[in-house]
Amino acid sequence: MVRKSPTLAVRAVISRRSYKVLLLQRTNSRTHGPGLWEVPGGMIQSGEPIVVALKREIKEETGLIIYPRSAEPLTFVSPASSEDRLVELIFRCKRVRGEKVKLSPEHQAFRWVKVEAALDLKLTPTARELMEFLLE
Repeated sequence: MVRKSPTLAVRAVISRRSYKVLLLQRTNSRTHGPGLWEVPGGMIQSGEPIVVALKREIKEETGLIIYPRSAEPLTFVSPASSEDRLVELIFRCKRVRGEKVKLSPEHQAFRWVKVEAALDLKLTPTARELMEFLLE
Protein backbone atom coordinates (compact mmCIF):
# COMPACT_ATOMS: atom_id res chain seq x y z
CA MET A 1 0.00 0.00 0.00
CA VAL A 2 1.44 3.37 -1.05
CA ARG A 3 0.81 6.11 1.50
CA LYS A 4 0.33 9.60 0.21
CA SER A 5 2.39 12.35 1.86
CA PRO A 6 0.36 14.82 3.90
CA THR A 7 -0.73 18.06 2.27
CA LEU A 8 0.45 21.08 4.26
CA ALA A 9 -1.40 24.34 4.75
CA VAL A 10 -0.90 27.43 6.90
CA ARG A 11 -3.51 29.46 8.78
CA ALA A 12 -3.26 32.62 10.85
CA VAL A 13 -5.13 33.66 13.94
CA ILE A 14 -4.98 37.42 13.45
CA SER A 15 -6.09 39.26 16.55
CA ARG A 16 -6.67 42.85 17.53
CA ARG A 17 -6.31 44.56 20.90
CA SER A 18 -10.02 44.05 21.47
CA TYR A 19 -9.32 40.29 21.67
CA LYS A 20 -11.22 39.71 18.46
CA VAL A 21 -10.00 37.40 15.72
CA LEU A 22 -10.43 37.76 11.98
CA LEU A 23 -12.73 35.26 10.28
CA LEU A 24 -13.48 35.04 6.57
CA GLN A 25 -16.65 33.62 5.02
CA ARG A 26 -16.17 31.37 2.01
CA THR A 27 -18.19 32.24 -1.09
CA ASN A 28 -21.35 30.24 -1.71
CA SER A 29 -19.85 29.00 -4.99
CA ARG A 30 -16.97 27.16 -3.25
CA THR A 31 -17.00 23.38 -3.68
CA HIS A 32 -15.80 22.67 -0.15
CA GLY A 33 -17.76 24.25 2.68
CA PRO A 34 -19.61 27.03 0.85
CA GLY A 35 -20.63 29.85 3.19
CA LEU A 36 -18.58 28.55 6.12
CA TRP A 37 -16.37 30.81 8.22
CA GLU A 38 -12.63 30.15 8.51
CA VAL A 39 -9.38 31.74 9.61
CA PRO A 40 -7.27 33.05 6.71
CA GLY A 41 -4.71 30.78 5.12
CA GLY A 42 -4.13 28.20 2.44
CA MET A 43 -1.89 25.60 0.89
CA ILE A 44 1.90 25.65 1.01
CA GLN A 45 3.33 25.41 -2.50
CA SER A 46 5.96 22.77 -3.19
CA GLY A 47 9.36 23.94 -1.92
CA GLU A 48 7.93 27.12 -0.39
CA PRO A 49 9.20 28.06 3.09
CA ILE A 50 6.41 27.98 5.69
CA VAL A 51 6.64 31.66 6.74
CA VAL A 52 6.73 32.76 3.09
CA ALA A 53 3.55 30.74 2.46
CA LEU A 54 1.92 32.28 5.54
CA LYS A 55 2.74 35.82 4.44
CA ARG A 56 1.61 35.14 0.85
CA GLU A 57 -1.69 33.50 1.82
CA ILE A 58 -2.64 36.21 4.30
CA LYS A 59 -1.88 38.96 1.79
CA GLU A 60 -3.82 37.15 -0.96
CA GLU A 61 -6.88 36.51 1.19
CA THR A 62 -7.05 39.71 3.28
CA GLY A 63 -4.72 42.34 1.82
CA LEU A 64 -3.04 42.50 5.24
CA ILE A 65 0.71 42.02 5.64
CA ILE A 66 1.97 39.99 8.56
CA TYR A 67 5.37 40.34 10.14
CA PRO A 68 6.88 36.84 9.90
CA ARG A 69 9.11 37.36 12.95
CA SER A 70 6.04 38.05 15.08
CA ALA A 71 4.15 34.99 13.79
CA GLU A 72 4.17 32.50 16.67
CA PRO A 73 3.54 28.81 16.00
CA LEU A 74 0.34 28.05 17.90
CA THR A 75 -0.77 24.50 17.09
CA PHE A 76 -1.61 22.23 14.19
CA VAL A 77 -4.89 20.73 13.06
CA SER A 78 -5.51 17.64 10.98
CA PRO A 79 -9.26 17.48 10.42
CA ALA A 80 -10.71 13.97 10.79
CA SER A 81 -12.84 14.64 7.73
CA SER A 82 -9.77 15.29 5.57
CA GLU A 83 -9.41 12.61 2.92
CA ASP A 84 -6.14 13.99 1.60
CA ARG A 85 -4.26 13.83 4.93
CA LEU A 86 -4.29 17.58 5.34
CA VAL A 87 -2.17 19.09 8.13
CA GLU A 88 -2.80 22.77 8.87
CA LEU A 89 -0.07 24.68 10.70
CA ILE A 90 -1.63 27.44 12.79
CA PHE A 91 0.19 30.65 13.72
CA ARG A 92 -0.82 33.54 15.98
CA CYS A 93 -0.16 36.88 14.27
CA LYS A 94 -0.50 39.90 16.53
CA ARG A 95 1.25 42.41 14.27
CA VAL A 96 -0.15 43.15 10.84
CA ARG A 97 0.22 46.06 8.46
CA GLY A 98 -2.87 47.42 6.80
CA GLU A 99 -6.05 48.91 8.17
CA LYS A 100 -8.68 47.53 5.84
CA VAL A 101 -9.35 43.92 4.98
CA LYS A 102 -9.50 43.41 1.20
CA LEU A 103 -11.15 40.09 0.44
CA SER A 104 -10.00 37.74 -2.30
CA PRO A 105 -12.56 36.28 -4.73
CA GLU A 106 -12.60 33.13 -2.51
CA HIS A 107 -14.45 34.97 0.26
CA GLN A 108 -17.63 37.02 0.50
CA ALA A 109 -17.42 38.59 3.97
CA PHE A 110 -15.20 39.08 7.01
CA ARG A 111 -15.79 39.71 10.70
CA TRP A 112 -13.71 40.55 13.72
CA VAL A 113 -15.27 38.40 16.45
CA LYS A 114 -14.56 37.31 19.99
CA VAL A 115 -13.60 33.66 20.12
CA GLU A 116 -16.67 32.74 22.20
CA ALA A 117 -18.97 34.39 19.63
CA ALA A 118 -17.20 32.63 16.76
CA LEU A 119 -18.55 29.31 18.03
CA ASP A 120 -22.07 30.52 17.15
CA LEU A 121 -21.10 30.81 13.46
CA LYS A 122 -21.08 28.04 10.88
CA LEU A 123 -17.35 27.28 10.98
CA THR A 124 -15.11 24.97 8.99
CA PRO A 125 -14.01 21.93 11.04
CA THR A 126 -10.53 23.47 11.37
CA ALA A 127 -11.88 26.83 12.55
CA ARG A 128 -14.20 25.17 15.10
CA GLU A 129 -11.38 23.04 16.49
CA LEU A 130 -9.13 26.09 16.63
CA MET A 131 -11.70 28.30 18.43
CA GLU A 132 -12.24 25.54 21.01
CA PHE A 133 -8.45 25.26 21.44
CA LEU A 134 -8.19 29.04 22.01
CA LEU A 135 -10.81 28.85 24.76
CA GLU A 136 -8.94 26.17 26.73
